[in-house]
Amino acid sequence: MAVSCLTPYRQSNVDHPRPHLTKSRLTTPLVARTRCEDFRVEEIPAYEPTGEGEHACIEIEKRGIPTSEAIVRIARALGVRPSAVGHAGLKDARAVTRQRLTVVGVASADVEALELDLERDGVRVLGATRTQGKLRIGHTNGNRFEIVLRGTAEGEEARVATELRAGLDDLARRGVPGWFGAQRYGHRGDSGEIGIALVRGAWREAFDLMCGRPGPRDFGRVLEARQLYDAGDFAGAAALWPRSYREPRAICAALAKDGRGLEGADPEAIVRRLDRTQLRLLVSAAQSLLFDRVLARRMPHVERLLDGDVVRFATSNGGFVVERAADEQHRADAFEISPSGPLFGAKEQRPTGAALELEEAVLGEAGLTREHFAASGPLSCSGARRPLRTKLTEPDVDAGRDDLGPFVRLRFALAPGVFATTVLDELTGGALRVVERDERANAKPSGDGPRRD
Repeated sequence: MAVSCLTPYRQSNVDHPRPHLTKSRLTTPLVARTRCEDFRVEEIPAYEPTGEGEHACIEIEKRGIPTSEAIVRIARALGVRPSAVGHAGLKDARAVTRQRLTVVGVASADVEALELDLERDGVRVLGATRTQGKLRIGHTNGNRFEIVLRGTAEGEEARVATELRAGLDDLARRGVPGWFGAQRYGHRGDSGEIGIALVRGAWREAFDLMCGRPGPRDFGRVLEARQLYDAGDFAGAAALWPRSYREPRAICAALAKDGRGLEGADPEAIVRRLDRTQLRLLVSAAQSLLFDRVLARRMPHVERLLDGDVVRFATSNGGFVVERAADEQHRADAFEISPSGPLFGAKEQRPTGAALELEEAVLGEAGLTREHFAASGPLSCSGARRPLRTKLTEPDVDAGRDDLGPFVRLRFALAPGVFATTVLDELTGGALRVVERDERANAKPSGDGPRRD
């Protein structure tokens, strides 16, 4: 069965509206991913295969399925476990993407004999060679994108292309803001708030967000479970939560068993019995949300240094603390260095001066201090620094027409971990509509988002 990508619209960036670096003058909302071929991604390898070794190195093209599903289909066709397949990063499902995989213990002849069809199977093999080691997450220098945007009025595509080119050139000069993607914050967009409540020890707030407060994205048994929790019927809520909602289910079951309700139970003990991996994901979402709030405070001058900034080099993970911003600003203007923001944690390098004051203010507004992140146990985290911006290269824009009408096509390259949707949001002033994947597609969603690892 062919893989389709035609589905209703969703509005981009609804849950977490952000200030913009560029000033879009577009008056017409543009549309991305009208079909899969409108969004193409090509992985930039960190190194070339050696030409010999125990691993087959396969270049694949996939369409309409996530990387995880492509790996399953390749592994099944070769008669190996998916764990034998290595990759450098996940690619978006709602796209046509190219990347390399490695497979240990298979002959080149078996790879060459694969008969996978892009339309039928959602993946095909473009070529194969041998290499020494397994590809792992991060073994990439980024991704090249070719994105078609539709929705321009007849005869307006050239003007829109000119405006988008100006914005793309501005991002190439100043950098792309390093926002975290919406998928970091979960289906309801509140994972960061849940994480902040957990780190702060505001257990009632965390439980209410996880188990109650129904919203527009809740329906069916999930909606009923949230309503019962809010009404204090914890046993009824526990019985309704689907099995995949393990944490809300466990919380409601524990509250029902305790019998003393939210006021009398030991919420911290309940939290400590929850799945540690899920707790770490929620704390990570809290770190991401606080980073985004720091970045919002620095916009639209994301390239401008502050006294005391912790900066990162453009070509390595190293950096230093800037004593006087004026002395180092010329290096930031040349993109040799960039200011960084905090992923708060016990071992995160702290800034000084004005940069420290800004970050402490963001923490204070959330009811937190840095000491909250130094706690031991499942809610602890080491912390790190993340550049506030990343470099965009190879910018290009053109316009044309095809069977669906006029379009504008963008081309650019981004470093690993940067979201192409951030670029689109900047260029369109947030007025971008994105076509979702068809629910009838022959691929099971795996959670792969537009992150470029």
